[in-house]
Amino acid sequence: MDRKYSSSKTVQDTIPGKREEGRAIDALYRISTLSGKHLNPVRALEAILDEVMQVFSANSVSISLLNASSDTLLIEVQRGLPEKSRGFELPVGVGITGWVAAHGQPLLCPDVSQSEKYFQLDERVNAEMAAP
Repeated sequence: MDRKYSSSKTVQDTIPGKREEGRAIDALYRISTLSGKHLNPVRALEAILDEVMQVFSANSVSISLLNASSDTLLIEVQRGLPEKSRGFELPVGVGITGWVAAHGQPLLCPDVSQSEKYFQLDERVNAEMAAP
């Protein structure tokens, strides 16, 4: 008997917990293909940002790039952050994002008010996630 599946989601939906895992894998795939679709690097970062914002249902997101000569992180693209964040530079090691850059490890902070690492750029932020 020849069985054909229209997509792997059919199987994933029948296994508890696999649906979310499948969504994450789909999102990672979409993000990985976005950089090749844009010739302009800033446009590629913006497309990635939009995808991340949708996947995590986030109110704000940003991508910071390392300026090796000054050892700072510069917010290259952002969505949902205050205007003052445009071009903002954060020293490596400062804040959650700076800590992640210094240690090369992702960090999830579900309550920034309880974190000594948090650097407040936007008073509306309750939780923060950063990845290298």
